[in-house]
Parts: sequence; structure tokens; C-alpha cells
Amino acid sequence: MTDMMSGVENAEDPKPATGLDGLDEQLVAQLLSRAKASGLTLTGEGGVLQ
Repeated sequence: MTDMMSGVENAEDPKPATGLDGLDEQLVAQLLSRAKASGLTLTGEGGVLQ
């Protein structure tokens, strides 16, 4: 039975797949936090992602 399930990971995980692993998510959160702390605008007029 375990051979049949070898390709299935987190089949019961309710979180949607983001394509990011935990480390990537931590890095993104840290970068966003630093940007906000320094007053950098990411979106909108004058933002990095116009």
C-alpha cells in the first residue's frame, strides 16, 4: 500500500499550494517587512511594482 502512495505528499493538507516552500515564504515576509520599515512603496504610484 505504501508504494501506491509514494508520489502523494500532504494529500490531506488544507493549505493551497503556493509554489513556495517555508524558507521562501519566510524570505518574502522578511523582505516585505524591511521594505515597509524603510518606507518603500511596492505598488501604486511611485512604487516598485507599478
